[in-house]
Amino acid sequence: MKKRYIIAFIITLIILFITNRFWIEFKAVHHTHIEFYIFTIIFVCGYLLSLKLTEYLADFKNLKNQSRAEIVFLALFFIMLFVPMSHIDFNTIKSEKENRVIAAYKPLFLPKNEINYNYGNDFNNWFNDRFYLRPVIVGFYNDLKYYIADRYYVTASGFLNKKNNWIVTFFELNKYQYSKETYTAIINNLKTLENYCEKNNIKVYILIAPRRNEIIKNELYPIKYNNNNEKVTKKYINKIKKEKKYKILYPIDILKKSQKGNKLYFKSDTHWTDEGAYLAYLELIKLIKADFPSVKISYADDFDYLYTNKVMVLPKEGFHNGLAYRSLGLNDENVLDTDYKYFVYKKLRTADIFEYAHIDREPRYNKYDYKYNNNTNLKLFLFGDSFDLNLMKFLSTSFDETKAIYTWVGENKDLPRFNLKKYEEGIQEIKPDVMVLCFSSIFRLQFLFYEEK
Repeated sequence: MKKRYIIAFIITLIILFITNRFWIEFKAVHHTHIEFYIFTIIFVCGYLLSLKLTEYLADFKNLKNQSRAEIVFLALFFIMLFVPMSHIDFNTIKSEKENRVIAAYKPLFLPKNEINYNYGNDFNNWFNDRFYLRPVIVGFYNDLKYYIADRYYVTASGFLNKKNNWIVTFFELNKYQYSKETYTAIINNLKTLENYCEKNNIKVYILIAPRRNEIIKNELYPIKYNNNNEKVTKKYINKIKKEKKYKILYPIDILKKSQKGNKLYFKSDTHWTDEGAYLAYLELIKLIKADFPSVKISYADDFDYLYTNKVMVLPKEGFHNGLAYRSLGLNDENVLDTDYKYFVYKKLRTADIFEYAHIDREPRYNKYDYKYNNNTNLKLFLFGDSFDLNLMKFLSTSFDETKAIYTWVGENKDLPRFNLKKYEEGIQEIKPDVMVLCFSSIFRLQFLFYEEK
């Protein structure tokens, strides 16, 4: 009898050793923190289970009809119960396969002597998101679901149209609505911007880049999807121009007329391609040239070209499979069935004239500096969201010097990045003749001078 308790204790020690990452936190060299509550739970449960296991094994031994195979199977079954906790993932913040942030550990005892009364649920969520081999299981489930799907593969993030390999994220289904409050905010910001630019002798141009769901609805959606985004955007622009003749360009008509199959927008990403951005550039630069005759227009002969089925939007960030592809957690590059045309400015290859750095050391807030000897005597300041990234490679070729700012807005905490006052020093440094704002939505204009409340 005593032997059974000793064996159970030894098994418990083995369990504690296997699960040490579960209850020991290594904060720094020669410094660890022990979660005694988790240690106690594992120790007590492990000991009781080990005791019961040894009791079962002893009973099997006493029964003549039980085979050794059944004893081994039962022992392995109990051992397998501890495999999930043998290597807990403490470091991962976001699951790429599920495109979501996974649960963080919340202790039982909180700061200021408070108690976490939801500790049971929090612990359960934390363990379910971080147990050993979970990414393998999730990947297997996603692959199985993908290959079983007939026409449309649907996830929590979006869907893949298997008929034409267009990948759609659900946030693209958002429908625009007109509101007087938004219009007032936009007008007030434009007046503030206008006053600043008049004092500094800067001419402002605004480009609203159409999203792909405004151009190619039939290819994207399995059913007829009627959004009124184009209508709402044009309503805002027309009302703004009635207030004052601001230089606002919304090139949706030219993109619709010039659509070349699926070449203007990526099938596995939410952005426009170089070809789409170039068409918008040609419309915008004509608008600028009417005010600045010396500005240079870059034509097709000014570029070299390369073709690939991969996506690149951020300069110098490399090619990838696409944000929509990544959001759905896909693992089938056969859906990348389209080669896209990338423009490479010939002068960019012959001189070191391009500099780039992160703002505040954050990769989603970048600044880019271009210098070309175009003899235009003109300088440009370009500011916008991710749709200005493809645009800048063209627009910068039309000026002698360009400073471009890309800011990413995914959550409300990112909105202060849209405050142009933050970049006033950079504007004063370059002293531009022209300022271009490029956004993928007219609604972004209401955040131009956003202040945290």
